Amino acid sequence: MMSHFACGSSRHPRFSGSLVLFAFAYTALNRTSRGHLNRVSFRLLIYAMIANMVLTSTLFPGEHHPGPGCVFAAFAGNTAVVFSACMFFCMSLNLQLVLVHSINGQIMEKYYLIGSFLVTGATNIPAVAAGQLGYDPVFGICWYNNSDPAMKLRWMLGSQLFWLLFMSTSEVVFFLVLVCFMIRHQRRTAHVHSNVSTMSLHRGPSPAPIVQYRGMILRIGLYPLLSCSLNFLGCISDLYLVNNTANTETGIALCAYCARSFLYACLAAMDPSFLRAVGALRRPIGELSPTSLTSIGTGTQTTSMLSASSRHKRFSTGTQALVHVELQHVVDGPQGDTGLEEPLSVDTRMPSIETRRIDLEHGRAEKSTGVQFAEGVNNGTKPEVNKNDGIECQI
Repeated sequence: MMSHFACGSSRHPRFSGSLVLFAFAYTALNRTSRGHLNRVSFRLLIYAMIANMVLTSTLFPGEHHPGPGCVFAAFAGNTAVVFSACMFFCMSLNLQLVLVHSINGQIMEKYYLIGSFLVTGATNIPAVAAGQLGYDPVFGICWYNNSDPAMKLRWMLGSQLFWLLFMSTSEVVFFLVLVCFMIRHQRRTAHVHSNVSTMSLHRGPSPAPIVQYRGMILRIGLYPLLSCSLNFLGCISDLYLVNNTANTETGIALCAYCARSFLYACLAAMDPSFLRAVGALRRPIGELSPTSLTSIGTGTQTTSMLSASSRHKRFSTGTQALVHVELQHVVDGPQGDTGLEEPLSVDTRMPSIETRRIDLEHGRAEKSTGVQFAEGVNNGTKPEVNKNDGIECQI
């Protein structure tokens, strides 16, 4: 009775997962919000959600009986579980490699996928080839069908449980190492800043990516932690069922697997990249997508656009000119994930705004304190890119 209720409840998790995926697809197809979703961990999350939807589909109630359909259902379910665990493992590993070891996450993304497919195939293809998957007469479900509990346990450990427990434990270790690294880096940065005189006009460099994106990093770390909890619960339930064949009630184990899609959908709906993409859709249609710049010393993200008047204005090479910019300040905190404040058009000649004066004659920028402009703007060269740019796309 409980098993049928647990399987029947898989309709709602699958519906919620489909709804979130449709929302992701809509924001990804829109030009104004597409750029906010360009993140490695976000794509890995989508792959994991698709795998969990496949898992809940195999647990959908129906007539379970021996046959090729039951073998395929067992194979698809086990494959989806292992592949989903690989995605969350890669998500946690990617944070470790990018932030701690300074490895490009976008380059590693293809290796994450290749390794996940290899591990998933190596753990499930031998089981189905050996005839270990199919209808289980003891529990009445499509699962491991070996009548010997000892042999069934060996196949479960070798093809699924060991890998799930290994990846779940590794996710926790990666997350703890990352948190310790963030705390140590924050203390070291605070110590360095305390040694700098407050009266100095030369401010320190922009915050490191691990400090600048610490809110996003911690929220991304929730995915592997949730995956770890569900994997441990599922493995314990499976081990209990195999060692206690007298108890044929599979409700707890099925609930642990059916709840995956719903919980991941709820967590994915609060993803910082998705919230920023939704905020971009809510902006006025006429508002342009500005270029992000970083203020000197504070690390506060600002956005600037050349106004229409200054964009078409012709400068003579023998004079100096001031650039008229429109500034938009990105709000830190909860509003920073969903939108921007109203644009503020400011003349850079005002003393309240710290700017740089561009020397058009020599093609170089005369440094003052304030918003940082790259050298060579007026001679057609490519602006200098901050070294922290692109880190958000890699995590």
